[in-house]
Amino acid sequence: MQRPRAHDSLIALAALVFAGCGGSAKVSFISLHTQAIDPPRVEPFDLDVQECFWWLDADGDLCLAMRSHQGNIFLGQVADMDVELSFVLGKPPAGSGRDYTLGPRGVRTIVRSALQNQRYNTLSGIICVLTKPPDELHGSFRIWMTPMNELGLLSFLPGKPGPVMCYGRYRAIKSAARGQEILARTESGAPRPAKVATPPAATAPSAPSLPAAPPASPSAPAMQPMAPQRPAQPAPTQSPGVMQMVPSGRR
Repeated sequence: MQRPRAHDSLIALAALVFAGCGGSAKVSFISLHTQAIDPPRVEPFDLDVQECFWWLDADGDLCLAMRSHQGNIFLGQVADMDVELSFVLGKPPAGSGRDYTLGPRGVRTIVRSALQNQRYNTLSGIICVLTKPPDELHGSFRIWMTPMNELGLLSFLPGKPGPVMCYGRYRAIKSAARGQEILARTESGAPRPAKVATPPAATAPSAPSLPAAPPASPSAPAMQPMAPQRPAQPAPTQSPGVMQMVPSGRR
């Protein structure tokens, strides 16, 4: 019996609506290992992320968290794999967007499966955060990661896995409760380094102020400026051979 097309359209529309309720992302991992190959594979390992959330923590910093669940209906739980990433960034964008540089504190990544549990530490990276009203963030990221020593006995990776590049695009919706659940799982067993306080900006020392002149006494007369004095002129001298003529009196 063939179902009407209208019924199929409603199912497809409902699937799209519910899929968008938890955010989404496209994430890829590519190996940068230079000492082993096949494994790890040369091609990127692409993931569809079904959950992506953002919120502000107690310090007012922007946080992102995303989760991808991969399963196989034929192999059951043996093939199940969860990949979770959490970001703790700085203050949220003041305008339409902002770029954040990433370091060891910025990102936590964990891959969980029946074959292995693998964590990755961030060496460096960058993420772009763009705002979209009313409560949506979107952007892209690129992260250079190195694996931590948590390989399982049945791991398909080489004995000493090398660094990987993780990149992708995301669309996050606001949900602190659901995002914090993912963040807690990524930090379990690998706590995030403490936030380093930013020291206050140094200020230049001010010049020392000169002491103020004492106020003049009201009873003392005002000082008048002194006129410049001329140097004294020397008295004229008489030559010893010259007689001074004195008028004589009457006889």
